[in-house]
Amino acid sequence: MVSVSPPPGSQSIPQPQRPPRKSLALRRLGAWAVEVGLVGITALVPWTVGQAVNERYTGRPVSLNGVLAIAEESTAQALALPQQSRTLNVAPLTNLLWSIGLVGPFTLGAAQFYLLAVRGQTSPKRWFGVRLSQVDGRPPGIVRVLLREGVGRWGVPGAIAYGIWRYGGAFPDVGLLAGLTALTLVVEGGTALLNRRGRGLRDSLAGTWIHDSEEIAVLSGSPPPKPSTTDPEFAPSQPVTQSNGLVPTEDRRGLWLLMREYPGAAVVTAVVGGMVLVLGTFVGTQLYVQQQNLTYALREQEQQLLKDLVGQYSQNAPDERRGAIMALGSIRGDRSDIVLLVNLLGQEEDPKLVEALQQALSAAGPEALSYLANLNRTLKTDLESLSVGTNTAEQLGARRRFRASQRVLAKLLRLGPRSLESASTSNPGSETIDLSKVDFSQSNHPQLPFRLALGGADLSGLNLRSVLLTGAELRGARFRTAGDDDQMDTYDDWVTDLSGSGLTEADLTGAFLSGVTLRRTNLGRAIVNRANFSGGDLEGANFSGAQGVSATFERSQLFQASFTGSNFGEANFQNANLQGVKGARFQGQDAVFTGANLRQSSWRDANLSRSQLDRADLTQIDLSQTNLAGAKLTSAWLQEANLTGANLTGADLTGAQLSGANFQNVTLFPANPNSGSGFVEKAPSGTSAQVRGVDFTQVKNLDSQQLTYLCAQGAIHQSCGS
Repeated sequence: MVSVSPPPGSQSIPQPQRPPRKSLALRRLGAWAVEVGLVGITALVPWTVGQAVNERYTGRPVSLNGVLAIAEESTAQALALPQQSRTLNVAPLTNLLWSIGLVGPFTLGAAQFYLLAVRGQTSPKRWFGVRLSQVDGRPPGIVRVLLREGVGRWGVPGAIAYGIWRYGGAFPDVGLLAGLTALTLVVEGGTALLNRRGRGLRDSLAGTWIHDSEEIAVLSGSPPPKPSTTDPEFAPSQPVTQSNGLVPTEDRRGLWLLMREYPGAAVVTAVVGGMVLVLGTFVGTQLYVQQQNLTYALREQEQQLLKDLVGQYSQNAPDERRGAIMALGSIRGDRSDIVLLVNLLGQEEDPKLVEALQQALSAAGPEALSYLANLNRTLKTDLESLSVGTNTAEQLGARRRFRASQRVLAKLLRLGPRSLESASTSNPGSETIDLSKVDFSQSNHPQLPFRLALGGADLSGLNLRSVLLTGAELRGARFRTAGDDDQMDTYDDWVTDLSGSGLTEADLTGAFLSGVTLRRTNLGRAIVNRANFSGGDLEGANFSGAQGVSATFERSQLFQASFTGSNFGEANFQNANLQGVKGARFQGQDAVFTGANLRQSSWRDANLSRSQLDRADLTQIDLSQTNLAGAKLTSAWLQEANLTGANLTGADLTGAQLSGANFQNVTLFPANPNSGSGFVEKAPSGTSAQVRGVDFTQVKNLDSQQLTYLCAQGAIHQSCGS
């Protein structure tokens, strides 16, 4: 440290006694905790408030802000979070609050970083009386602070923790990553305790140290701070005494000094290096030229073979044409053979040649997928335009070609996603195979019937947006598998996009669609028994008339979906978002809706007997004429719910919130055949609604019989007295 002595002959001025300060180590720890806490609060508070707003928002959500979406995607990729955990749509205010929560920590962190660089003190360090300096007492500067904080304190410990987590068997448990990160930070911080000056690894890396802010710090071996004529504390007349105990800094030799000291070795090194560079360039150029010549020669041979086969195909003999077609399918060239085969299929009239073209394209492999998808879309347009004409022969030929494209595509899809991965290269910039708007619809044509049958197939990672799969047989098919890390529920999973597709009357019994996107997908009259839709995005999906016994929709997004006239008995909708759903005449006996959001949804005339609706949000729900016999409604939110004519016999309403609910003509107990009025004050156990302790004070349209029964059962109402 620098000790300051009074000028000779001057009288010492007594200084006021200050209270003893706590140890420097404790103050350093306190300053660091406050720094991290302030940054964390600026992120945690907006996120928490935004999450609360989003959960209570009743309007139409909006898409997540673009910057937030990028941040969420990057975080999910780094931490291997499941894709279904992503938030796609939020309340408008949530978008704003989360944006503040993203920008706030960076803004505060940048401000504190700047103060630490130019002054050696962040606000918390100033509050706790500690300062960061270079070894010669000067402020650290931006580069040293970047090395100390970005690399030494957070970068190296975080990288070590991430490497151990990712490749040490702990992947993909994020909790273990947090624990490993905390441990490496503690170990790095503990290195400061082993140094008598409190210099940790980060300080050694950056050439800095932490000291008391009231001291002028200079480490031994370092030049003293440059005297300043404007600051009396550093007046030239004041002697400087350096602290002892640390090793002086060493002189370093640069490359230029070594070259001047050994000029001969430098010249030899330069000559040898130049010769190696010239020779390497010459050899590399020759190898490249030979490779290009060989590639060109092979391409010329393939082109000549292709010309010969085309000439053979142009002959009139059908057998020779079929042979040429099969030979074209065996060529592995620059895809010109596939283009030719697809073009021939698009115009061929001979049924036998159409069959041969179908076989040749199947043999061509996955690379034909994108070309066949384009052909399918084109032939569908031709088929639709010919449907208004009277030329049945032309219509039959168009349908035959269209069915051939469907059959080839179906055969190639059987290969699975790993085998089809090479096909995605035909679409630069696309990571999935694009089969959007392809028509696989079932055809009952007497001469050319077709039904897509891919039961048990792995269709993961495909782009099936707006694809028509009417009547398809997809029992047990998989639409999501593990990605390159071979771990399910991580961000690199291969997930199919079925947005806007048509699955009317399709059979998806036991299909695995967990986390799959089915926004506005039509599954009307489909069979989805035991299918797994958990964590999927099914906003606006149509399940009208569908059969989904024991299907799973846990944590799924079903905003404004339609279940009109469908049967989903024993289905699992736990913690799903069913806000705004239309479910008239829904059959949901023994279904589970625990913790689900059913705000503003409509289930008029539905059968929800014995269903579990505990802790569900049923605010403003329409349950008129609904059968809720034996339903579990404990702790459910039923504010302003419409229960007109509903059957609640045997239902458990313990802890339910009923403010503003409409109980007009609600059946709370079974009729008594021995009473003319049909009323019993005390119904048999297990057959009447359990209402003891439930507050009916603000319930609407309670009649006298209901009130008498409620009071007899221990419910709360002003008519019941004390």
